[in-house]
Amino acid sequence: MNGDFARVTFDPRDGFRRVALQQGRVLLEADFNEQAAIQDHYLRNMIADLKGRCWAVGKAFALAPSGEGDFTIQNGHLYVDGLLCENGERDDPSGACRYFDQPFGSLPDGREALPPESFLIYLECWERYVGVLEAPRLREIALAGADTSLRTQTTWQVRLAEFATIEKQWKQVHATLQAREKAAAELPGIVKTRKAPTAPTALGELLKAYPPKNPAQLPDPAVANDALDALDAATPLMRASAGGEPAADDPGTLPPDARYRGRENQLYRIEIHDGGTAHSATFKWSRENGSVQFGIVSTGGIDQKSGESQVTVTLASLGRDARGGLANGDWVELCGEAVELSGAPGAMAQVLGFGPAPLDIRIKIALPAAFRPELYTILRRWDQRAQVTAQGLFGVGESVTSWLPIERGIQVQFVPGGVYRTGDYWLVPARVASTDVEWPQSSDDDPQPLALPRAGIRRYRAALGCGGRQGAGPWTFESFVYGK
Repeated sequence: MNGDFARVTFDPRDGFRRVALQQGRVLLEADFNEQAAIQDHYLRNMIADLKGRCWAVGKAFALAPSGEGDFTIQNGHLYVDGLLCENGERDDPSGACRYFDQPFGSLPDGREALPPESFLIYLECWERYVGVLEAPRLREIALAGADTSLRTQTTWQVRLAEFATIEKQWKQVHATLQAREKAAAELPGIVKTRKAPTAPTALGELLKAYPPKNPAQLPDPAVANDALDALDAATPLMRASAGGEPAADDPGTLPPDARYRGRENQLYRIEIHDGGTAHSATFKWSRENGSVQFGIVSTGGIDQKSGESQVTVTLASLGRDARGGLANGDWVELCGEAVELSGAPGAMAQVLGFGPAPLDIRIKIALPAAFRPELYTILRRWDQRAQVTAQGLFGVGESVTSWLPIERGIQVQFVPGGVYRTGDYWLVPARVASTDVEWPQSSDDDPQPLALPRAGIRRYRAALGCGGRQGAGPWTFESFVYGK
């Protein structure tokens, strides 16, 4: 959700039914977006309540062998937690796709062959924002390049998980949940968690019902879905406040006791770059919700100097003004649709200068092992500068006592016990009028900022079936049955 928004106000706990405009009042983009979110919330919950969490129309997303080492995914409609996933045209039998040639490809694990062991086949879907850099046809050329609205897109991928991998992932989740339980005891009323189970019942039933040597024996789909849900039990939690030590600001323009020291209203985005546990996870931040981005026209040759790589990148534009532009020393991320769909982080780089052509910039970058310039079609600016790693990032550094400074008095804290994914993000609105951030507080006599789960990306999963083979025998695929 890298959009130029003032804030995001929808919260299902409010129970709001609709937005009611008033005459002579200011209409904000947040009001319009909340109305759309309310309607989407009610529609999706109605579908899930009436038909269940997973519901297929006919044989949609059914599995079948397709040659050696591949399988097909039947066309049609499948609803996951009320979110519609469409595979081709519902009534077109030729619309089936192959696992290795899906509409939203670039699978996260980079597989080029099916696993040698038996595996669970599942669908993962999520909602993402698409703008003119991803879909140029959205731009109205009569507006002379002016940006307008974004679109939301339901994105889905069929993925594989070996049963041994599922068990290994759960052990990691269980270990982090124990840390979460300890954090909840140290911050009562601020961190809410459930007691970490010693073993997931659903996972045990799944492994028992599906021995690796018998791929035709299927467990109940509800059991498989519960096992997938267990892998999300260690949802990352973060707190934000404006109580940190501010940088050196002009005391004549702000109250001396101001907590947020900025001179403009901002929507800060705290986003995970490298996923994993707290030992390996990193994050970056933007005061513009990561919305300052540029189309990449071409990427020039690589120049090795003093042990670092320098690359010249030609952009479609350098931005409309300083707020939406670039400057020497800025940290930027080279990304694109293919990179995003793969689940991998973009390549971080630092701006060294401009030229020789008007739209050229020179960047310093630690090149990935297999650098493919054609995959990087978007350059996104991030705003961190001080005390960053060589890649321009921060370590997550989970804690219940210390805070991580962002800027202008804003600080964040990641609560122990999270498993992070690339792209997880939190939004922190900062307001000049209150010299504070808008962040929910505990309701006791000494209010403290609550630990909240990520605002996104919210991913939904549905088990589709199982696959495997015995020795050098043929591949077999068995599908779960949803709906009628």
